[in-house]
Amino acid sequence: EPDGESDGDGESDTDGESDGESEPDAQKLAAADALGEARAAPALLAAVDDPSVPPLVRLQAASALARAARPGDASTLARLRGEEPTSDLRAALHRALAAVDRPRGATIARQVLRGTAATPGFDAGVHDVEYRAAVEILGEAGDTADLPLLLASPVSRDRRAGGLSAATRIVSRLPPGP
Repeated sequence: EPDGESDGDGESDTDGESDGESEPDAQKLAAADALGEARAAPALLAAVDDPSVPPLVRLQAASALARAARPGDASTLARLRGEEPTSDLRAALHRALAAVDRPRGATIARQVLRGTAATPGFDAGVHDVEYRAAVEILGEAGDTADLPLLLASPVSRDRRAGGLSAATRIVSRLPPGP
């Protein structure tokens, strides 16, 4: 073996590093990534909150908040979502909110699925992206009480499949039966 080290797989390590040496480096990179995302949250929130920012940039900022937002941003995310007139941006803000405050995200998802979201004139057919986001969020954060909402007979086959998939995720989290 060229460097005298082996990782236990019968092959020599020729790069001078054992598998264990690269693991802390990966952890450091992941921590730096997370710190960078957390530091980006205020700028992303400001971009979403500024109507002079082009719509696509606002949407991209809102989407990035799903990874960058911090728990303390939940109220701001909920406010922005409630004030936002466009369904794409509302859905992205909803996903970001659910990432930092699952119960609040699930509550809004239930409202959306019931068609009683805070948006006047809400129509699941017109605001399909919001409907899909709500289904995804309930699949991750909902419970068995949400199954009727998810399994209700929606208009399209895609919606039915999304509801079934979300319901399956909820059921898969249940403890095994007797």
